[in-house]
Amino acid sequence: MRWKNIFIAIFICLVAIILLLVYSFFNEIYFIVLPERIMVKIIMSAVLAGFALSLVGTFVVHMKITTVGFCMSHAAFAGAALGLLLESFGSGFNPVYMAAIFTIAVALLLGPLSDKTKLDSNIILGILFSLMIALGFIFISLMPEGVTGSNSMGIIWGSLFGLGLEELLILIILNISVILLIVLFYKELMSIMLNQKMALAAGINVTFFKFLILLATAIAVSFSINIVGAFLVYAMIVNPTSTVYQYVYDTKKLFIFSPIVGISTILGGVFLSLWLDFPISSSIIVFSAATFAISVLISPKHQKAKKKNENKRLERRNLKTVKEFFDKSAKTWDEDVYHDPTKVRKIIQILELEKGEKILDVGTGTGVMIPYLYDKIKEDGKIIAIDISEEMISIAKEKYLNEYSNIEFIAGDINKLDNDNSFDTILCYSCFPHFLDQEYTVKKMADLLKMNGKLMVAHSQSREDINKIHKNIDGIVCKDRLPHMKKLKMMMENMGLKIIKSLDNKEMFYVVGQKLYNTNISHYGFFFFK
Repeated sequence: MRWKNIFIAIFICLVAIILLLVYSFFNEIYFIVLPERIMVKIIMSAVLAGFALSLVGTFVVHMKITTVGFCMSHAAFAGAALGLLLESFGSGFNPVYMAAIFTIAVALLLGPLSDKTKLDSNIILGILFSLMIALGFIFISLMPEGVTGSNSMGIIWGSLFGLGLEELLILIILNISVILLIVLFYKELMSIMLNQKMALAAGINVTFFKFLILLATAIAVSFSINIVGAFLVYAMIVNPTSTVYQYVYDTKKLFIFSPIVGISTILGGVFLSLWLDFPISSSIIVFSAATFAISVLISPKHQKAKKKNENKRLERRNLKTVKEFFDKSAKTWDEDVYHDPTKVRKIIQILELEKGEKILDVGTGTGVMIPYLYDKIKEDGKIIAIDISEEMISIAKEKYLNEYSNIEFIAGDINKLDNDNSFDTILCYSCFPHFLDQEYTVKKMADLLKMNGKLMVAHSQSREDINKIHKNIDGIVCKDRLPHMKKLKMMMENMGLKIIKSLDNKEMFYVVGQKLYNTNISHYGFFFFK
């Protein structure tokens, strides 16, 4: 509800700013720093274009459909060129409207062409992109000689005089419409942006909302080419959101800060153009690209990524060290580490295991969970117990190999198991902090599950207690941490698992995900579902 109020506040502020600018425009009220009425119009054009492009850019960048935006910008170029050609023959048709027709046509064609041809999306976009470029230059070549120079350069590189009054009004309507779309259908849009297959499974009309996104992108591109230029408008879709990405992790904040950055960079480009007498579109993109470059250099994400890459290089070397740590601890493990039987039974109860299931016990250690698992699946089921420590597996074998006939012990790395999709349930009890690449291991465990199979990450202590214990241990595991519940859920959801149960309190920690689709199927596609 808090975010909806923020969106409403932005909406109100946007309307207030636009009304002030429109009022000053028609009544010749001049600002001190902008003494001429034409400057008010230029600022209006910049603000509206920057807001519209960066707002739809949030969807384009986050859904990884930037190629669509690139194709649409060139469709706008072809449409505007045709509009100029018709205008040169006295048709009176606004070239911007023809640009809108072309971009909307591209949005409409993407789905059917993909289904009909059975070709990869990038091939379809490559064909449309090259076709739009070719058509644009053909239309320009057919223009009368006097028209070609000024008008065609205007649609290619933009114009300092910005948009006409009709175009400004359409951009105002578009901005308001997109804000209302986000406010009214926020949950649906977030579901589609994060995981389209999950959204489809939840009953959301993915096709409809994706078309609305493409339609908004098409209109924003079409009615911004007069100020940004057809060849460079694509950058204003991508750059602001990419800049904000360097600082925020929360998708919701992209909707707040991307338009702010978009407006700031396009205004910065306008004043750079006035100051240095450079082409307006080039100035806008140079200013925007410079902003992005600086954001990358000083971004905490960038610094964290560099550190993470360095750590990964060291972690691969330290896998052997982790194994040695648990090998040394194996003999006294059962004496040193206590597992509350009541909590362990509760964890098993939460899993709702059935007789005959095939279970993978990840990080089995000395086999703490084996008796509890066997009690549920009986002799008809099968338990695969895996641990990186050979000494831990050796002790587990001594305890249970002769007692239970349906248990297989593996001393090795779970990340090297074959993806056979054969397990009904995977239990990762009291070991998740020790994985060197937690996201990859979650993906691996998801790949090992059957469809509708369950993955559980669990501890019989709180997350805070687990991390304190590791912090105070001398040795290789002192930096091992159990991630925040929100982060772990996101890892699992990104790998095709629907969260069905979770708990994070002072007593215990667990999260259960159910497999809904295979992670080898990309969920970032943008074409219409059949």
